[in-house]
Amino acid sequence: MAYNNVFSRVGHRLAAMLGLGLAAAAPATASGPMAPSAAPAEWVRYAEGTTSTIKDWLQADDENALRLRAYLHASNSAGAGKPLMLKIWVAPDGTVSRVGFQPFAHEEANAGLRTLVEGRKLPAPPAKMLLPINIAVELEPAPSTGGTVRM
Repeated sequence: MAYNNVFSRVGHRLAAMLGLGLAAAAPATASGPMAPSAAPAEWVRYAEGTTSTIKDWLQADDENALRLRAYLHASNSAGAGKPLMLKIWVAPDGTVSRVGFQPFAHEEANAGLRTLVEGRKLPAPPAKMLLPINIAVELEPAPSTGGTVRM
């Protein structure tokens, strides 16, 4: 399949995430999101990979990820088709140095999200890639435990 056809189907999601003015993953410029068509292909690929990796971290079956997802869905912060919007800063060695997001009502959820993402390793970003990378992550709810959500 031609790159243009693939990009047209996922371009808007990617743009939002990259901060490229797309809808899924893109770098930002000083004047705001970059248009998907203006982003180098390697930046788009990196943002797609970053989105996938971070989604995997947040969808993990460990206690912190399960608790965060249960909180997000109980509070409708990222449930029912509403993606979790994140800004990701990546150090030259690939370490996630910072994650930005609209704060949640409970500080425990804010800390939980930071714990799941900050300090973790991604591949090194492409040279001169603009940061942050804005991503939208759609998460599945945590399996129900039948109890109340505690952060």
